[in-house]
Amino acid sequence: MKRREATAALIAGAMIVLGVLVAFAIQLSANQTRSTNDIKSRVHERSVLVGALIDSLFQTSARSSITVATHRYGTRTVADRLLNQAVNRNRYLVLLDASGAVLAHSRGFNSQADADLASSAALRLLRTGKPWALGNVLPYPNGGVINYGITVPTRYGTRYLLTGFSPSTLGPFLYGTLRQIPGVKGAHNFVLDNNGEVLASTYPARPTGYIFHTPTQLTVLHHS
Repeated sequence: MKRREATAALIAGAMIVLGVLVAFAIQLSANQTRSTNDIKSRVHERSVLVGALIDSLFQTSARSSITVATHRYGTRTVADRLLNQAVNRNRYLVLLDASGAVLAHSRGFNSQADADLASSAALRLLRTGKPWALGNVLPYPNGGVINYGITVPTRYGTRYLLTGFSPSTLGPFLYGTLRQIPGVKGAHNFVLDNNGEVLASTYPARPTGYIFHTPTQLTVLHHS
């Protein structure tokens, strides 16, 4: 629990994981009585449950973060120093208006981070009306960056606050949850982004940062 709390603080508030994929390599022995369909059904149920668990871990804190951000960044103009004070050990913070224009940003928001906004899944989800969103791994020095965004309602219009943090931050935070998924011998659990990059894993051979890339893997990952 202490490890979870420390990691949550490191990423400046709670985040919401939008999707969880649990991939299992199941070895069935000849004398197994449980059918393949039964195992697949159980795996699906557990995947849904762990997804709901991770979602619930972040949801309450996400609401709190929105309240704090509305108070802190709801003035007509917002100084960069306010975001510098709040960035902590994240890669950067950036505040955008409804059109996506940058209103203020912290240190670390460089030209690469600015260019990433055009392909930010988190920003795209926020613009559809989501109160919070977690994006894919984006290019950034030293291992990439993930955008966690919240919608900030203000009297001057809707704003979006994006926190850029290292992908490796999520691994320890989610690892404990993944370990709690019951399974069979040979089962491995992963949390992936939409491009197949591992964010958390219980399989040392496929750690955080590994990208599932073969045609078969990609077909499975993008199949409901």
